[in-house]
Amino acid sequence: MIKFKSALGILAVVTLTTHQAWATLCPPGYFSSTGSTPGVPAPPGYYVALSGATSPTPAMPGYFVATNAAVTQTPAPAGTYCPIAGMTTNIPCPAGYYAPAGSATIIPAPAGYYVAGTGQASAQLAPAGYYCPVAGMQATIPSPAGYYAPAGSATITPAPVGYYAPAVAAAATPATAGYYTPIAGMSQAIPAVPGYYVGASAASSMTPASAGHYASGTGQASAQPAPAGYYCPVAGMQATIPSPAGYYAPAGSATITPAPVGYYAPAVAAAATPANAGSYTPIAGMSQAIPAVPGYFVNAAAANSMTPAPVGYFVLGNGQVAAQPAPAGRYAPIPGMQGTIVLGDANGDGIVSQGELNAVLTNYWSNSPWVTLTNSQLLCNGTWQFALTNATAWDFSVLVSTNLTGTNWTYLGVANPAYTFEDTNAVAGERFYRLRWP
Repeated sequence: MIKFKSALGILAVVTLTTHQAWATLCPPGYFSSTGSTPGVPAPPGYYVALSGATSPTPAMPGYFVATNAAVTQTPAPAGTYCPIAGMTTNIPCPAGYYAPAGSATIIPAPAGYYVAGTGQASAQLAPAGYYCPVAGMQATIPSPAGYYAPAGSATITPAPVGYYAPAVAAAATPATAGYYTPIAGMSQAIPAVPGYYVGASAASSMTPASAGHYASGTGQASAQPAPAGYYCPVAGMQATIPSPAGYYAPAGSATITPAPVGYYAPAVAAAATPANAGSYTPIAGMSQAIPAVPGYFVNAAAANSMTPAPVGYFVLGNGQVAAQPAPAGRYAPIPGMQGTIVLGDANGDGIVSQGELNAVLTNYWSNSPWVTLTNSQLLCNGTWQFALTNATAWDFSVLVSTNLTGTNWTYLGVANPAYTFEDTNAVAGERFYRLRWP
């Protein structure tokens, strides 16, 4: 009954009689055109969340419904996706792609990452030594020799100069001492060649051995000084040169030095050697000392000349350090004599022959200031006698002439040791006598 009040204030009462039949609604998971039972179950790919549904709801992208009469949709698990609505099942991600839970799309592995196999929920970082240059890669690429790749690399990096990288390298390796890499992208270091060295790691060039030094063999980390007796005149030498005879070279020499005067140097000498007493070196660069020749001596070491034996002395043989005085009965009249002379020995054979004695006495008697004729007297029978001062044992020849200015002297004979002789013509006038040796 419904009461109405009119404009005039009259209350009207109307009684309505109705008949209503109540229906049962379709439960969740079912639907019908009226929303009432009987309903049909929602097919796979669809669901009905509420009662009284007149149509099912398709699973939205990223979700699926696998059964009939579903009351809810199921999100795609991680590693799978549902790209369209109404899907009855999820799809696993292909290799190179991944998907978190509830994904309607797949995500390509970004550069530097990869997805190996299907159904992956996330991308993996490229390990060290490998790289992934583009998106969506299902495997990594090993870095080639000469290049390196840290973990997660999308590109490879060439090893810089001074470094090298073998295949599948996570980082560049510095060249060790003795080796070098002159350009980028090298897969191994180069050993220094003979004559050169590399003194530090990570080098991009070699250094030539400096003059006075050498580097023998390959891969040397330093140059060695030339040993004593050897030299290296230019840079970059792989071996030493022995110093020649007459020159010497201390350790580390770039040049050879001639032995100075007074010194000598055999081959491969570290220093010059002074000439011993008895020998000498008159010029520079001599390989051995010269022994003093006979007649000369050298009385000290490191001499550059000989000394002649002074007058009255002699030097017998080579290499003498002093002169010897002439012994009694012998003499050395000039400097530099290698022997002495026996008085009167004109030919130097060590013996005074009769002829040599006669020559000496001839010169002696005629020039001696202390040999004179004295006490001359005429004896009977024409015999003449005289005496000689300072001479009592010599036989002289007696010559006679009547003219002192003439050259015609006559031989009378030999005066005996008493110095008497016979002149049978002594009474013939003025006569002159003289003695001759012999």
